[in-house]
Amino acid sequence: MKTFNKLTLGVLTSTFFMGALMGISSEARAQTSPNAYSEPDSDIVMVYDSDYIRALNRAKNLARMAAEEANGGLDDYRAASYMHGPAVEVPFVDNGQSWTFAFYGTEPASDVPAYKSIVTVSKDGEMVRMEYNEAI
Repeated sequence: MKTFNKLTLGVLTSTFFMGALMGISSEARAQTSPNAYSEPDSDIVMVYDSDYIRALNRAKNLARMAAEEANGGLDDYRAASYMHGPAVEVPFVDNGQSWTFAFYGTEPASDVPAYKSIVTVSKDGEMVRMEYNEAI
């Protein structure tokens, strides 16, 4: 069994979930990330240090707020519920100096996804860039 460090494991697992969320095939994920895999091993446990989790959570919140602003504010938009939960459960890719988050949003009082957003946030939180934001 191959051993991964905690950051590599987060990238691998996140690449899988990001691809699944965005409808990217396992072959395409393997091309975009040489370490990507299509099925996570059931005996792998992800371990992150607390500084990493705090920074990731801050970046997740900044990504969510960027989508909320871009889609008309909280009167018109709600990010997917997982964007309010633990950061390590959110689809993300660790780009080295930044994280990229991919997520859906709905109109208030609806469960039907109405928007798809991809937002990149620098690890220091100074840069927030909306990569993609469209109604679906």
